[in-house]
Amino acid sequence: MRWLWWLLGLLALAGLLWWLLRPKPEPVVVAEVTEAVVPAAPAAAPVEAVPDGAGITAQEVEGKPEVSVYFDTAKTDIYPNFDARTEAVRKYAADHAGSKLQVSGYNDPRGDAAMNAELSKNRAFAVRDALVKLGVPADAIVLVKPVDTTDDTDSLARARRVDITVVDAQ
Repeated sequence: MRWLWWLLGLLALAGLLWWLLRPKPEPVVVAEVTEAVVPAAPAAAPVEAVPDGAGITAQEVEGKPEVSVYFDTAKTDIYPNFDARTEAVRKYAADHAGSKLQVSGYNDPRGDAAMNAELSKNRAFAVRDALVKLGVPADAIVLVKPVDTTDDTDSLARARRVDITVVDAQ
């Protein structure tokens, strides 16, 4: 019977160690967001190659600049060259009164759907905050939640992104 107590003690110790050493979720940023639900549109093929991890691509579509910010798996860290790579969209919005920067976050299809949706939202918040830090007025940025934040149409690296598009005043 003494072996049973040892076994229970070892199981309790293993459970405690697992609980202490388990991966901690990233903190959730709570902010007021104005969301507009729009149908997911396929993104235009980028001119630049999609990075394998964190990075940024920029292109021009119908005379307007667009930027895609890519993230490492399960991360929300902004790529170090963010300020230089987003200059075109920031300048376009500043030069065209009433224009807005639309920010939409996506994730790859791996993992828990609820966690991925939260990750997409937090990536969009991180991009919005970085734009504000660079001088873009907060009211010139619109967070738009895609109908489906999970992008399984292309590579996993391409799916982990936030798109910044310019929307002209109506």
